[in-house]
Amino acid sequence: MMVEELQLEGIIDTPSGILAFVLGRDNVSYVIYPGTKLYNGEVADIQPKKVVFWQYVNDPNRRKQYDEVVREITD
Repeated sequence: MMVEELQLEGIIDTPSGILAFVLGRDNVSYVIYPGTKLYNGEVADIQPKKVVFWQYVNDPNRRKQYDEVVREITD
């Protein structure tokens, strides 16, 4: 799936590390971890209230070849 197709549902801190639940465009929940690869990016970091994705950009003129996309948990 693509970064923009994922909706953040929740974040859990477990003894083996932090993980997040996302809802995909197919209405199925998925578990993601830091480093999870997506079609056009990857999970860069998961914090207690937000997930940071790196969405890859195909532009040779840019220094960073990704955009940071942040999804936050709303209370």
